[in-house]
Amino acid sequence: MNKHLPIAAAMFLSLALSASAGIHLALFGGYAATPGKASGEAPVFGAGLGIDLTPTLSLDLTAGRWVLSVRSTSDGLSRGRLTEIPVTLDLRARFPFGRDLAAYVSGGLGYAFHGFALDGEVAEGWRKPGFEVSERVDHGLAIQIGTGLTVPLGPAVDFDLGARYTILRTKGSWIMADLVGGQSLGGTIDKLDFDALSVVAGFRVAFR
Repeated sequence: MNKHLPIAAAMFLSLALSASAGIHLALFGGYAATPGKASGEAPVFGAGLGIDLTPTLSLDLTAGRWVLSVRSTSDGLSRGRLTEIPVTLDLRARFPFGRDLAAYVSGGLGYAFHGFALDGEVAEGWRKPGFEVSERVDHGLAIQIGTGLTVPLGPAVDFDLGARYTILRTKGSWIMADLVGGQSLGGTIDKLDFDALSVVAGFRVAFR
């Protein structure tokens, strides 16, 4: 799926630029937290490009980024820092109510880029007896669902407040190298769960 993502993104961008329907740019920020292997909260930032298919339906290409602390787990992943960058193609439906407000629901799927950095103390603890340990979290599928509220600030600008749940299930691997003997061994880390709940606020700007 990784090799197909640039192609899909290029096709979406081409469609957005050539579409007779309106297009919009979204910028957002907030906080993300994971209830599973990673702990605590972290700032999340992101952006999106969308096509207005109808007055109440849009197709959005969205990317977000956050960095979380990871506890040592029974699955084999050690303590460290996890960077997550999910890129999803979401279908978003708006439901106007009241005078100018609109609620929305969204859902889609895409690809998540993961980066993992082993905690310095953990790495040093292995290095002292003569070993070097590295761990990796694989990229994988991302599924995202969300809901929120939009408030118009002007003819082409909306304020957006929402919540998103991103399903991030993947696997990883580890390698331990003997710095003295020159040998190494490794293995896989299966069924890693990094689902994230994020609360975000931002702006959507329409261009046409």
